Formats: sequence, structure tokens, C-alpha cells
Amino acid sequence: MRVEECIQETLEHPTIGKTAIADDRQYQITQVELDRFERQLADVDKKDPNLHPRLILGRINSFKRTIDRLNQELREYEQIKRGLG
Repeated sequence: MRVEECIQETLEHPTIGKTAIADDRQYQITQVELDRFERQLADVDKKDPNLHPRLILGRINSFKRTIDRLNQELREYEQIKRGLG
């Protein structure tokens, strides 16, 4: 998947950009998306060996920020479910 496609999917994701995950369905979707982003991060430098190192670093940083945000959303939802939110 191209980075542009990944960014577009992120923008269209039902939970990204919101302050909290609203229900168990969104929680499950977010877990799947988190796994996908983690796999893409692991493979980002393997996609095109001709990419400039700065472009690779930019992609890595973008994936890391998205992963961090998704993890935060998952933690917030888990706290809400436990009654700590």
C-alpha cells in the first residue's frame, strides 16, 4: 500500500482523530488498524530501496505517530470500560 493510500485510510478511519473510541466495534477496528500500521512500519524500508533516507525517515515518523495515537485511544477506551475514565 502506498503512503498516500495509507494516509487517506487513516483520515477516513472511524476512530482516528476523535478523542475516544465509542464502542467495542470501534475498539476492534482500531486494534486491527494498529496491527496493520505496525506491520507497515516494520516493512517501510523494504518497500523501495531507492527511496531517499529522509523520505524513509518521514514515513517511519508518520507511522510511529499514528501507532502512538491509536495506542492512546485504545488505552483511553480501556480506562473508560474499567470505569476510570
